[in-house]
Amino acid sequence: MSKLLVAASLVSGLLSGFAQQALGRGQDCTNLPPSKLQIYNIDLPQAEEELAPTALLTRTANKDDLVARHTMAVFARNVVGQVNIRHREVPQASGKVCNAPETVKMGFGSTSRKLIIADAVAENSCVRRELTEHEKAHSAAFNATLDRFIKDNEQSLREGMVALKKMPADTFEQATAMWNSGLRLILEKAKVPLLADLGETNTAVDTPAVLKALGSACGGTLEKLEDRYSYQ
Repeated sequence: MSKLLVAASLVSGLLSGFAQQALGRGQDCTNLPPSKLQIYNIDLPQAEEELAPTALLTRTANKDDLVARHTMAVFARNVVGQVNIRHREVPQASGKVCNAPETVKMGFGSTSRKLIIADAVAENSCVRRELTEHEKAHSAAFNATLDRFIKDNEQSLREGMVALKKMPADTFEQATAMWNSGLRLILEKAKVPLLADLGETNTAVDTPAVLKALGSACGGTLEKLEDRYSYQ
């Protein structure tokens, strides 16, 4: 993952593109008070369990979700970015206005987590328990990847915030609108490498050894059911 992805996008894109197009570039904002940036991992919610007909299991998850597919279960979670800004107006000697927020909170993670189980195994408590535990392994890997992503990209995200603070506007409302739009763009740009990392992590959980152990659990019940209900 390139640590420069977000910073480069903002410095070259927001300052030279967004700000110029909206208001025309003037002198950068000066004498700004510090802003506090908090980047956090959105805590995964408890998994919601759902049942689905075995033959239709592959079509149950939303197309935009991060999904781990198994013959008898699907683990799905969305990937979102959240932001909360405490705006602060800073007038400039030039007559322009700048926005130097007191705090910027930026979260990455998931707000929807589903364990979708094939109805064929719904009544088998042992198999259901094994699938539940395997979903937890995927979720733990998901969280670890998010923590690493935040650590690796904190400086880039901070540079993006600094770039936004430098943009002057004619009114505080315009300055606030630029911040809101700019941070939405940050989240969209940041999610590109994040989704790629999460996809790789999701796949890495299901090693041949792990899948073999899962199939052999409960006296091989899951493997037998998978063979019976295997589908394209």
